[in-house]
Formats: sequence, C-alpha cells, structure tokens
Amino acid sequence: MRIVIINITSNSRRFTMYVCVCKAVTDKQIKSAINNGYCSRKDLNECLGVGTVCGKCSPQVKQLLDEHRAQTPIMWATA
Repeated sequence: MRIVIINITSNSRRFTMYVCVCKAVTDKQIKSAINNGYCSRKDLNECLGVGTVCGKCSPQVKQLLDEHRAQTPIMWATA
C-alpha cells in the first residue's frame, strides 16, 4: 500500500490531511503537538503513536518537524 500526501487549498482554506493512516493522526494534530513542545520523532511516536505501525508516515512527520525548525528562531545564550 502506498500513501500519497498532498496539500489541498480552496478559497484560502486548508483541509486536514491524514499523515498517519494507521493511527488516524492528522497534520494539524502533529503541528499542534510540535507547537506544544514535542520536538522529535521519538516524542511524536510516544505522544501520538505516529510511525509505530508501518512507518510510512515517518518522512512526512520529519518534514513537518523540519518545517517547524526552519520557522523557529534560534536563541543564543550570552555569558
């Protein structure tokens, strides 16, 4: 079985897409978890169960994490 993930937009409204079909987890649920501090695939595996059955969602989960990291500013500590 091959799962194809696409983004669909209509009238500036984004539809929810299932990323993990095995656990019925959507992109919005994953983004919400990431925004609440679950910052690794391991964290998301434990929190939502994504990637724990067949693993076909792992590339999409990684992409969502990478997108979040790219948008998150890095804070440098000063001594």
